[in-house]
Amino acid sequence: MNIQQQFNQASHEHQSGKLKEAETLYKKILEVQPGHIEAIHRLAVLYAQERKFDLSINFFLKTVSLKPDSAEVHYNFAQMFKLQGNPAKAAESFREAIRFKPDYVEAYLSLGEILKETRRLSEALENYRKAVSLMPDFAEAHRCLGSALKELGRFDEAAESYDRALSLNPNFPDIYINIGNLERLKGNIDKAAEYYRKAISLKPDYALAHLCLSIVLLLRGDFENGWKAYQWRWESEPLRATKRNFPVPQWDGSPLNGKRILLYSEQGMGDTIHFIRYVSSVKQLGGKIIVQCEKELIKMFSRIPEIGLLISKEQIPPAFDVHCPLLSLPYLFGTKADTIPADLPYLSSSQKLIEKWREHFKGIREVKIGLVWAGGWRHPEDHYRSMPLSLFRPLIAVPNTRFFSLQVGERAADLKQYGFEGKVVDLSLELSDFSETAAVISLSDVVITVDTAVAHLAGALAKPVWLLLPFAPDWRWLLHREDSLWYPKVMRLFRQERLGQWEPVINRVAAELHLLAAGENAAADVSRCKCCGGKARWIGSADFSKTCLDKNRKVFHDAGVSADYFRCETCGFLFTNFIDDWSFERVKKEIYNEQYLLADPDVAERRPAANAELIHRLFGAYKETLKILDYGGGDGNLARRLRSLGFAHVVSFDPFYDSANPKPGEKFNLVLAFEVAEHTPQPDLFFQEIVSFLDAEGIFLFSTLLQPENIAEIGLNWWYAAPRNGHVSLYTKRSLEILAEKYKLIYISLNEGFHCAFNRAPAFAAPLLNGKQKPQPSSSQFSILNSQFSIPKKAIVISHERSGTHFLMNTLALNFDYIAQPWINFDFDLGLNFHAPQAFLAFFKNMQDKPGLNIVKSHHHFDFFSSIADALSEQFHIFYVYRDPRDVMVSFWRIIQNLPWDEGPKTETVGEFMRAEPRGGNLRYQKEQSPTMLHRWKRHAESWTDFAKAQGNTEKVILIRYEDLNLKFEETVKDIGERISRPARKIPVRPDLRNNVVMPGKGEVGAHRAFFTREDHEFVRDIAGETMERLGYGL
Repeated sequence: MNIQQQFNQASHEHQSGKLKEAETLYKKILEVQPGHIEAIHRLAVLYAQERKFDLSINFFLKTVSLKPDSAEVHYNFAQMFKLQGNPAKAAESFREAIRFKPDYVEAYLSLGEILKETRRLSEALENYRKAVSLMPDFAEAHRCLGSALKELGRFDEAAESYDRALSLNPNFPDIYINIGNLERLKGNIDKAAEYYRKAISLKPDYALAHLCLSIVLLLRGDFENGWKAYQWRWESEPLRATKRNFPVPQWDGSPLNGKRILLYSEQGMGDTIHFIRYVSSVKQLGGKIIVQCEKELIKMFSRIPEIGLLISKEQIPPAFDVHCPLLSLPYLFGTKADTIPADLPYLSSSQKLIEKWREHFKGIREVKIGLVWAGGWRHPEDHYRSMPLSLFRPLIAVPNTRFFSLQVGERAADLKQYGFEGKVVDLSLELSDFSETAAVISLSDVVITVDTAVAHLAGALAKPVWLLLPFAPDWRWLLHREDSLWYPKVMRLFRQERLGQWEPVINRVAAELHLLAAGENAAADVSRCKCCGGKARWIGSADFSKTCLDKNRKVFHDAGVSADYFRCETCGFLFTNFIDDWSFERVKKEIYNEQYLLADPDVAERRPAANAELIHRLFGAYKETLKILDYGGGDGNLARRLRSLGFAHVVSFDPFYDSANPKPGEKFNLVLAFEVAEHTPQPDLFFQEIVSFLDAEGIFLFSTLLQPENIAEIGLNWWYAAPRNGHVSLYTKRSLEILAEKYKLIYISLNEGFHCAFNRAPAFAAPLLNGKQKPQPSSSQFSILNSQFSIPKKAIVISHERSGTHFLMNTLALNFDYIAQPWINFDFDLGLNFHAPQAFLAFFKNMQDKPGLNIVKSHHHFDFFSSIADALSEQFHIFYVYRDPRDVMVSFWRIIQNLPWDEGPKTETVGEFMRAEPRGGNLRYQKEQSPTMLHRWKRHAESWTDFAKAQGNTEKVILIRYEDLNLKFEETVKDIGERISRPARKIPVRPDLRNNVVMPGKGEVGAHRAFFTREDHEFVRDIAGETMERLGYGL
């Protein structure tokens, strides 16, 4: 057999999985021909498959030395580094593969995967887009692109990529798994299960599909089917690579009768703590238990009496008869919701360590709180479960609390980064293992943590633990519950109600912490806020007969019965519980009786007439098409008036007026509730019912007077705090915002008395939102509402990165009456989201369901910003600022290389330095990427300037040259004022941005070009020369 025949046979054995036979043949070839490149290369691959990484690296290095320009060799070398768990080296080798083969689609996809796994998502997206551009009909490329968009929170775009992949390959099971994962993150658990089952139908033995299905089954509480499907995990990555292959059988759950059983950890330490509870069940079946776990848990588990021998994962276990991974125990024991072994505690702390830490805590009288804000970054969904420490400020501010950080690892340094060093005690250096952590937890009053091992440890110790959960939680926490079946009575679950939104979670926790720290949950002078759940303090009592008119004249004699009012310390909501337990009949008899007109004389005619005129003025143009509900309108006076004004479809419904009044079964474009919110004793239920009537593109317009700024001083002397009027709920903006957020509505206060809320603003509401019309007061009681309300125009600044964005934004803010400065920047890939400026309005209309905060930055809540895009041309002024691309490029090089401004660019690249430099942010550019930057500059400059000229340069897009703004500042500012019909200051104010691209006093505009080489100028001319000349930049 000659060398070629031997190599063919070795390749056949290799491909058949007979690695030992293949290795022998490859070695024989090298004995005869030591320089046989392919044999060396194949051995390198084979050793990688066997996870013999040192040998693999040696053979890959030999291969590279013999064939340095082989893209395939570098690609396989990268795959070896990936298996080894070295993403940086893997990315480096994938880039080398691409350098030698620029159209290497698989390398772009693999590099994108590495970048995605290390959370460098923008770079991953760039590589996936490149793969799609090279092979637009390759379904896998579109699937990968969708996965990156999903990780960026751009779910709609991800779904589009998945749909494209399916259109190219409808029998591709991986795509169905990706869509299922997307639906799970969105909270559509049933849909996710459907997609996983579709993947299984296409490939019945596809382990990953079964594993994904098991997660949603367990999440729904279907333990019987979930546990069974979960056993597929060992045939799926990444666990398949770590599956233990022992010469003895895996335990099948039968009686052990004295057999030695090895139980071993398999995933995270939290899982090990969670499922170590099953050792007592195993012991009851007669097993002699050996436990192999992480070394950090050895001391902790040493006090579990059922464990006969405890060893670390690094140690070789002694002889045993059967084995079982810990997470298979629930399946073997047929665990159901009512058979979970949940006797707590099942772990205990070392008394010696407790005494040590007791001395440490000596003299601390405040409530002691253990805090964890982040899990390990390697967890595939850590970016959903972990939180920035800065979000915990409302908790840290709660009086009578002392926080102790139980955070270990890299994120422990966040305390210093966020300036929490004096507010949270850092214990990270002293928590050498979980035994130390357990002792601290044992002395704490409560542990507040994200979903990490500490949550399980606290629960296993039977200590109170408040667990903060993302919108798509881990399967073990099930859905909707506020408690845990695994840690009953000690664990409380605080869930996100919308994906990625932690602030409402923190607000709820802060409210509970206030109550805990005060130690007055049941005290008579404390109640729970009906809006946010926070602690509300008693602020006084008002005689039940008090009316809104009493300031001028006494309407009724004192009733001699007082209503206690409470005010929330968190959101400011002011309320009384006085009528909470009253029946409908009693409320009507005691408040809304025949004498009610004495307390509120305008309710019968004057206010309905004024409100009808207001609605006609605001929405009269839509009277034929609008479907209107007047909620809480008593006998229907307002509805009758609206119908008489020509509104074709008006319904009145007041559950407080007539308990027999049938509830409408339809949706409405416009729901009205004039002076209703203050009358409802349960604001949460009020908003819930309003939302049930509101169309997806409807608007809720309501009136209720907000508390004055001096409410803390005047208390119940405020005229509007009137129990006889039925004013039992009195709001602040924050309390209304909380209610709206809970039901996924965007809230806007139009003035002190009128408000609106919506999910997606309808076109007919544009006059209201633009401030062209204003609600008028309907009574002398509301004279405070006479002031004009409006939402002033805002500036959208579109630019290329490093083109003077901040300079223009601050110029607009300082010289014109803009109230917010949202901007769009093409460096964050907005330019790739649509192909032409003509799609600009459509883009904004379709964008409101995407998080998008990495695309649009606004001082307003993003949903608000995007939701009023229906009136975009009237609501916003749009600017495009552009700059000589040569200066943009040099500015990038300087940022990347951290250069002082009086030096030229260096020749070497410093990508690794930038990745470690926090202020580098997304500016991970190198000089070699300049052609890409220039192509983008050219595309954006041409499209936006052409679009602006087509629109007359005034209506939609106003062009601003950076050089004109810098060198002709006063003239340019005055010109802007003329274009937007808004006077500037007499003497324009120039922003002082010393650390920004403007660099006042740091040299002349264009000085950067002195550092250009001839080659630099040539490729600028080739790519963008014509566009530059058209825009006034000569070469």
